[in-house]
Amino acid sequence: MSDSMYTILVAINVKPEYRDSFIKASTAEAQGSVRGEPELFQFQLLVDESNSNRFYFFRYLGTKQQLKLIGKRGSLRLGGTLSKKC
Repeated sequence: MSDSMYTILVAINVKPEYRDSFIKASTAEAQGSVRGEPELFQFQLLVDESNSNRFYFFRYLGTKQQLKLIGKRGSLRLGGTLSKKC
């Protein structure tokens, strides 16, 4: 592990009718990422207190290489159909 740490914070507004599907897909993505990416130390899904359809993804990474990898593939992989609808 290097001396540097990196974070990613993404804000997403979701249509109310897709909220439950979005949470389910996002939770699965977070769990899979934490298990499968050794330099990913945290992946949190947060809900805005004033808008229950606004979410924040917070990732805490250990290497610049991991940051670049996420940037290349796109920060979120929630399934094509769901991510396009929401």
